[in-house]
Amino acid sequence: MSYVVKAREIVLQSLAEKAYKQAPRGKKFRLASGKTSSVVVDASLAMRYGTTFSALKQVIDDMIPDNLEFNVVAGPASGADPLCSGLLELWPELRWCSIRKQAKNHGFDKGLITGPIEKGDRVLLLEDVLTTGRSLGRAVDEVKSAGCIIVGAVVLVDRREFGGRRTIENLIKPAKLKSVFTLAEIRTFRKQHKIS
Repeated sequence: MSYVVKAREIVLQSLAEKAYKQAPRGKKFRLASGKTSSVVVDASLAMRYGTTFSALKQVIDDMIPDNLEFNVVAGPASGADPLCSGLLELWPELRWCSIRKQAKNHGFDKGLITGPIEKGDRVLLLEDVLTTGRSLGRAVDEVKSAGCIIVGAVVLVDRREFGGRRTIENLIKPAKLKSVFTLAEIRTFRKQHKIS
């Protein structure tokens, strides 16, 4: 078994066991997007384990085409931050930016973008969970407004619900959106391994 295949299995198992929660029958969770669902995936709960985080860095690195040129990784603050910092550990020549929901009125980075970014930078966007695409879409808008080129996007979990994938694909054309896992893959893993 190759290291990347093993790493994918480690991450998938962690998402299935630590990040996935099914609501009690007849109940729904309110998601960060404002939508409701009987299932929530809090990917941050899986990324807090060293073995999972180490494997995740390798999985995302493997998904990035060798010929894709970029010098900045960025994404919505909080959700994408561990993914961005993980890639910086593998590729120390990169820079990392976060896109906040609201601008700060204090400190150095008062705008929505925090971190080193310059007009003309080539940016790879990262996100933990894609639902409606609102958070990642906001990041796309801010990065483009800064005069940067979006070269692609990678999401850890694509729920494949609520139109998020289509929204982001349209916003980043001609760049491509890749997902490490879908919600359906996590559900299947839970079923196959009898995780309740």
